[in-house]
Amino acid sequence: MDKAKIKTGESFEFEGFWWEPEASAKDAAQGMLEYTPSDGITLSVVNLHGGPEHALNGPSRLPVLHGATLQGTPCTIFDAIVRHSQGTLFGGHSKEILGSNLLLHGLHASSISELTFERARVGLRGLAEWLTEPWPGRETTFRDIAKKGLVKIPLDGARLTFQEGKTSTRDRFSKVTRRDYSALIELDEPTTLPDLNERFIRPLHDLMILGTNEEIRVTETTLLIPEELEKWWGDKKPLPHTNQVSVVQRSQLQWHRQRKNAFHQVPLPFSALGPDPVQTIRRWYSLRAELAGAGNSLFGTINRRYRTLEVDLLSLLSVAEGYHRARFDQLLVEEEEHAAAIQTMVAALPERLKENYRKRLKYTNEQTLRQRLRELIENAEKTVPRTEGWRKLVHPLVETRNFLTHWGSKSDDVLSTPDLILALSKVEIVLRINLMRDLGIDESDIEGSVNVSHGEHDVFSR
Repeated sequence: MDKAKIKTGESFEFEGFWWEPEASAKDAAQGMLEYTPSDGITLSVVNLHGGPEHALNGPSRLPVLHGATLQGTPCTIFDAIVRHSQGTLFGGHSKEILGSNLLLHGLHASSISELTFERARVGLRGLAEWLTEPWPGRETTFRDIAKKGLVKIPLDGARLTFQEGKTSTRDRFSKVTRRDYSALIELDEPTTLPDLNERFIRPLHDLMILGTNEEIRVTETTLLIPEELEKWWGDKKPLPHTNQVSVVQRSQLQWHRQRKNAFHQVPLPFSALGPDPVQTIRRWYSLRAELAGAGNSLFGTINRRYRTLEVDLLSLLSVAEGYHRARFDQLLVEEEEHAAAIQTMVAALPERLKENYRKRLKYTNEQTLRQRLRELIENAEKTVPRTEGWRKLVHPLVETRNFLTHWGSKSDDVLSTPDLILALSKVEIVLRINLMRDLGIDESDIEGSVNVSHGEHDVFSR
């Protein structure tokens, strides 16, 4: 199958031959591989472990499985689980159905942690719209900046380059040209796939969530690995070549169909990142690293189209607490004074109660969720006047959260479904505003971004 058609964001299938690394490729078993973004990889293979008597007693998990397509392209499947085995005890053939979430198309590898590279190309849903959408009052566009050679962005240990390409399709009567956009990541030192995903792809993915207010997903990851080919005509000098290894990795339990005209408005496109978008993106990578796990939770929550109110409430308030802790944390009482106070209080207790109260008093010098949430909302109110008065949400939000996480009766302050929908929309807007403030976006552009993403939403009418 054509390498260009092997992408994480698209379904595909191909026939090939498969074997375990310690076995010989001469004894390979024939099988059909199918992939969908929702279900991952399914491999149906015949006689992988010999006859039926071996297959029925074979392993339930295969850490690595090598293969080759009918065209001869090498492949590697990692962490394959045997879902079903079929065969008869007396003769015939066996059939095994395996499932996996990670495929390399173009390379045999013994371990995902041992595979290293220095260049990778990444595609993301919405990247073209985010890069090219104009911004009111801003003459600079992506193409203007590209002409000046300013789209190569230096990062910590790498360079990020946005690339524009063209693909054409032709029939007897017409020719259609389409522009494609991707991100090229060039690393100073060889790295692994997990490191690439965490340090370089995830921050870009999350910046696009903030910028587009749409569900973003990685649609392509291609490792660009240099190699040398021997020339068939006998020339001693090898031929330099770049092996394009497609990484197909299922990363979501549900893969929703794309909405038509989803990116007709982009709240914070590339051109809205200020007079120097390159420096803004560099600041974003630093900020995203600082947010760490709180950032993972935030963007994992707001990147889902179909969400439940209870899960959103717990996730967003947990994110707000972690985000505030990472960016604005202040102790109410200094550590030395706090430790002395705990010692005094615990000393007055009976021996059997001391350890229990010592544990519970340990963090009482830190800000509460109410205090942290209030400060984030106040930041938003200072920046976008339309959010004024949202501080009154702090108490009912915390009360609703406590009702869901602690045993007890439901107080009158617990939000009903319609009110909770509005409140959670406001919390998400507050977090977006704080992120743009931290990124150094001009206040007028922040307000313009919120107007694009939520300006007609009834969240501002109540």
